[in-house]
Amino acid sequence: MVYNDGFLYLFGGIGKSTTESRGMLNDVHAFDVNRKIWTLLTTTGAPPAPRWGHSAVLVANSLPRRLSSSSSSTAQASSSSSSSTASYSFTEARRPSGALMVVFGGYGASFYSDVWELNLDTLAWARRATRGTIPLPRHFHSAVAHFHRHTEERAPADGEASTDEGEGQPRRSIGRWYMYVVGGYDGTTTHPDMYRFNLENNMWQNMPSPPEAVRRRGHGAIIFQNSIYVVGGQKEKCKTNDIWECSLNNFARPTWEQILPLGEPPSPRQFHSVQIDVVRGVIWVFGGLAERNENNLYCFPLLDHGQHSSMAPSEGSLEGFRYLVNNELFSDLTLVAEDIPVPVHKAVLFGRCERFRAMLGGVMKEAAQARIDLPNIRHDVLLVVLEHIYTGAALVPAALAVDVMCAADEYILEDLRLQAEKIMCRAMDADNVVDLLMLADKHRLPLLCSRCLAFLKPGLPSVAQDKRHVLDELALSWPELATLTKGWTIS
Repeated sequence: MVYNDGFLYLFGGIGKSTTESRGMLNDVHAFDVNRKIWTLLTTTGAPPAPRWGHSAVLVANSLPRRLSSSSSSTAQASSSSSSSTASYSFTEARRPSGALMVVFGGYGASFYSDVWELNLDTLAWARRATRGTIPLPRHFHSAVAHFHRHTEERAPADGEASTDEGEGQPRRSIGRWYMYVVGGYDGTTTHPDMYRFNLENNMWQNMPSPPEAVRRRGHGAIIFQNSIYVVGGQKEKCKTNDIWECSLNNFARPTWEQILPLGEPPSPRQFHSVQIDVVRGVIWVFGGLAERNENNLYCFPLLDHGQHSSMAPSEGSLEGFRYLVNNELFSDLTLVAEDIPVPVHKAVLFGRCERFRAMLGGVMKEAAQARIDLPNIRHDVLLVVLEHIYTGAALVPAALAVDVMCAADEYILEDLRLQAEKIMCRAMDADNVVDLLMLADKHRLPLLCSRCLAFLKPGLPSVAQDKRHVLDELALSWPELATLTKGWTIS
């Protein structure tokens, strides 16, 4: 099941048994969250085989797709309805979003490892022609979708100078959707693996294996910022209630760490539901199978875990404003970064950002302009800043953390500044610790300063020896650093 723009979409599962299906289903239902109405949807194209124990993830409209010929039909809902909902039309109630529901694996006539997509605008099914290292068939696994942003060199535009060896070449920020699959069961083996599926080129990749303790099935998983959180599940011989975090900051080699929460945890269980409140940074766990079927509800605040900043607005949830980010609907102002226009809404900027309040509500020249150029901010960074202003819950990629921190400093967004600072702390390694310490000193970042000093306490890493003179200069006016550098040896 996935959520998209006010609707829950449910595919397949196991229900009332029949001779033909043994209770396994492949239908699609939509639940209108606002009107509290279920609708059986009529899809086009050959659907996946009936199954249960599969996964479904939502891929938002950042992914361009070529629709098949069967995808051009208009989305329809089943004509059957009760008298109380006779006037309800699913087609009229929802709006186009460009989103996809991607289904993987499950069990039906056999165990599956196929990948299907349902276009949520046209309700057309299509099977993906996958390649690469395809996972073994399985069910009871978990899957999450992650939009990974990174920068790469681009070809110089007409009239734009280039260098001989590529140094200083213009760069662009790009993003791709990936699906991560963790664990699962094939009737014999509980898998200890993790796979990544590129949703643009249909390529599977077998990732470095998680720790043996992560081997499980029937667990739950969510993604928050740049980390996957795996909760509970069934191990080979027992159920568990532990929480593991997989950081995706290192795209090539994700790192795993067990989280040790305080308080009374849920009983060990499997087949529970796990969801994330992205505004408040809270994991919710409901129900599941322990010694008996459970119907209790637990929450785990990631904000108190010490690795994520508070992204919750001071009052109420602003999640509904996410639809207006970079949306021309009701827009009355255009911001321009790197020559790319971004539609915005004066009322939101004025109410949520002190810097924009001064620009738009005072005597500054911007107050009378319909278009404002922002020469000191990249386009991708501006989108992160706006997402935070509109919703209080921006996703900050590790690759953009420094630029986002500088922008948050300029626009007086303390929560976003602290969020970026914490992400830099988590991305710290021997190669960048000295640069991060210099950055922390320049921008007065106390948390990053303390984490850098703690990292350097055992000694200066060998890869950073060429920057020793920089630290010596800083130490002249920094007593704590001066004390630390005395007696340093190459580690």
